[in-house]
Amino acid sequence: MRIVIIGAGLLGVSTAWFLAKSGNEVVVIDRRSAPALETSFANGGMLTPSQAAPWNTPGIAWQILRLLGQDESPIRIKYSRLAGLAGWGTAFLRYSKSEHFRNNFQKNIRLARYSLDQVKMIRQQQGIVYDHSHQGTLKIFQSREALRHARALLEIAAPETIRYELLDQQAVIALEPALEPVSDTLAGGLYFPDDEAGDAHRFCLELANASSLAGVSFLYDTTLTAMVRQGNRIQSVRTTSGDLTADLYVLAAGSYSRMLAQSINLRLPIYPVKGYSLTIDTVNTPGRLPVLPVIDELRHIAVTPLGQRLRIAGKAELAGYDTTIDSRRSGLLLKFFRQLYPELASGLEPDAIQPWTGLRPYTCDGVPLIGSCSIENLILNTGHGHLGWTLAAGSGRLIADMISGNRPGLDLTPYALSRFE
Repeated sequence: MRIVIIGAGLLGVSTAWFLAKSGNEVVVIDRRSAPALETSFANGGMLTPSQAAPWNTPGIAWQILRLLGQDESPIRIKYSRLAGLAGWGTAFLRYSKSEHFRNNFQKNIRLARYSLDQVKMIRQQQGIVYDHSHQGTLKIFQSREALRHARALLEIAAPETIRYELLDQQAVIALEPALEPVSDTLAGGLYFPDDEAGDAHRFCLELANASSLAGVSFLYDTTLTAMVRQGNRIQSVRTTSGDLTADLYVLAAGSYSRMLAQSINLRLPIYPVKGYSLTIDTVNTPGRLPVLPVIDELRHIAVTPLGQRLRIAGKAELAGYDTTIDSRRSGLLLKFFRQLYPELASGLEPDAIQPWTGLRPYTCDGVPLIGSCSIENLILNTGHGHLGWTLAAGSGRLIADMISGNRPGLDLTPYALSRFE
């Protein structure tokens, strides 16, 4: 079967790999010059089933109202974008009800576990090197109340339990000695031993190379200008490299999937949520380096060791498709990093810090869109939000099995667009 995949990020490349291994003819198109140069380029680096909870937790409306207007708020909404947010935002709040949140949390956990198994399989079979770590994730808290709240959210996920260890202050420092200078500020932590970490960009590059060897054709610097719909099918796609035809088309263009789908009268409940990261070269950095990924609940940042680099990620902006770097927001990441790791940060040189921003494709219920839709030969693999790295390999495998006639490892019904009908 001939298949055209739109998007060469983590979702598109993972899908291409599994489809090629199943004997399909695969073409991947992307407007950039190489794979994973959009949202997959410099994300938080964490593969975290532990963080599979949708962002619209119960009570999120009051949290957003309380944080709006604060300079250091983890979320910022551009008022000029409020009109475009109305429908998606209303649904986002509706899905924060406890029963919706519990069900959607469970969907993400099942997919996250399955996806991590696929990552391990790819790593073992292909010998891919991507600064991988399997030491787990540590989430720290500055108050007992915040720690109790986090544990309560984890319990909501039952019976899809997440394995974790409750740590007091001393146990936190024993696990991550680099936090010792701020030990007096910590109330405790949660350690998730099953989480992993790694450079998503490097993984994607390696997997794209392996996919090429398996027969996948990649068309870079190729912009999709139109999808030609005839009746209930896609007839062809028009690109700057010419028209392409296929038996099936897979839409894996992240936040831009929404715009492309609109052009063929298909509505996807996705909104781009802008996130920031800093990548720090630690080769010549004095001080004690972190040994495992740490999530700071108070500051809403994540710090992940990636070989000889550190990745600091966080913040969320609802600003449409604006991808410019706001120095004030990236500056907040650096400020919070200095507060969390004061000894390490004191020796940082400005030229060792690389800021970045990308758009997370977030569905209104916090669960990705995977599988068929109302257009017969169009398959969706998008809307993974903050969990793109965590869910990519599993999503690609599920799509490939569905297309190739194999029984998917998970039921795709809970992830289908039809759930919103």
